[in-house]
Amino acid sequence: MEAGFSFTPLTRRELEELEVQTRKDQELLSVETRVLDYLKSRALHEGVIRDFRLGAAVDGGRVFLTIPYLARIGVGMRKLRRVPELVDGKWVQPAGPKYLAPKGAGTPLFNTRALSVDSPILFATEGEVDAITTQGLLGFPAVGVPGGTVWRPSWEFLFAPYTEVVWLGDGDETGAKFAARADGIANARGLVFPDGKDPNSVAVEEGVPGLAEILGVGLE
Repeated sequence: MEAGFSFTPLTRRELEELEVQTRKDQELLSVETRVLDYLKSRALHEGVIRDFRLGAAVDGGRVFLTIPYLARIGVGMRKLRRVPELVDGKWVQPAGPKYLAPKGAGTPLFNTRALSVDSPILFATEGEVDAITTQGLLGFPAVGVPGGTVWRPSWEFLFAPYTEVVWLGDGDETGAKFAARADGIANARGLVFPDGKDPNSVAVEEGVPGLAEILGVGLE
């Protein structure tokens, strides 16, 4: 089983099917302008979109952003995020579930391929988009923890090789608890964003320099 995943190991055929579907999702993104426009509105440029192999899917009139969970073995899982609708110049989230994941997917880490990057620092974020933002825009490895309340003891072992692991909590009560996970871990520290903000919203509002300043890192 790939480190960081918590569901039944995939067969070779299942991995091949996920790879084929991911390619189809990427192809659809090139024509599904709503998804592409939304990603760009979130400060995610085409290089980041390609690197994380983000795509699009349409089901019953509903439009989704597809987020593949990339690992050394390939695509380990595919999650769908409902894309907001643009109403009077503002992105509005439709009613209903925001995310769709395969049955039995469990709570795997997002972007476990980052654990193979040679770096003294690793960032752990609340969810996929913030991990994509942190690694894609700043160049430092980042993993996404599925929700601010999820924790698995084995993850501390995965993070042990790094000189420093920074837990990035969103600017709310859940984010503060998430960042507090770093307490008592020798190579970890927590960092809570300003009220109501997270890595992606800072990148949108203040640009990459603003995000780098909050994280206390230089731009690569």
